[in-house]
Amino acid sequence: EKQQRAFDKQLLLEAAMVERGAFPALGPRTVAGATYIGLGAKPAIVTAPLADQPPAQTWDEFLQLLDRWSRRERGYTSRLAPRQTTDAGKYDHLARFGEWDHTTDPTPEDVG
Repeated sequence: EKQQRAFDKQLLLEAAMVERGAFPALGPRTVAGATYIGLGAKPAIVTAPLADQPPAQTWDEFLQLLDRWSRRERGYTSRLAPRQTTDAGKYDHLARFGEWDHTTDPTPEDVG
């Protein structure tokens, strides 16, 4: 649950989308519950924390996030909030991670 609140918000966002009718075959529906089912090396079933993070709140936070990311002066910082700084990112090679590290302050650049 902690991981869903802080990092893995896909299931929470999907519940918010369902409540707003994002899936035409379902139409808008109230989401009573959602469960993450992990199929990795250690299978897990984790209930989404909808009581603490209701779909309306998730949607509002999503809109706030989109607003912040759309501001030109903010930019797109790679590795903004990693769970662990020792984890390798899928896009580190594109971000040229290694030429900078987590102690380097983000610096805006005009690349246009």
